Amino acid sequence: MTQDALLILLSLVASSGVFVFVYNQVNRRKRQTELLLSLVQVHIIHMCQVHLDRRYITKREYDDLYNYFYKPYKDLGGNGLADILMPQISKLLTTDVAGW
Repeated sequence: MTQDALLILLSLVASSGVFVFVYNQVNRRKRQTELLLSLVQVHIIHMCQVHLDRRYITKREYDDLYNYFYKPYKDLGGNGLADILMPQISKLLTTDVAGW
């Protein structure tokens, strides 16, 4: 009796499209996360390049880059060129600018 009830329940769920709906929502969220990671990576690389060309970064600029972009990027599973550039950025002489 329990197997029959389970079979009927699974058939109803599958035929009603709930499974497809849930699958599409999960898949959509995954694509959104991948897109967000790509955009953040581009920003991190650009900002790192700006500071490497300039040869310094202020403490505030570094904190903003690390806390608002790199750390969340890493927490979401990001990797790549940003991982190579951030240690280089952290080695730059930090300079505090008055008023910042």
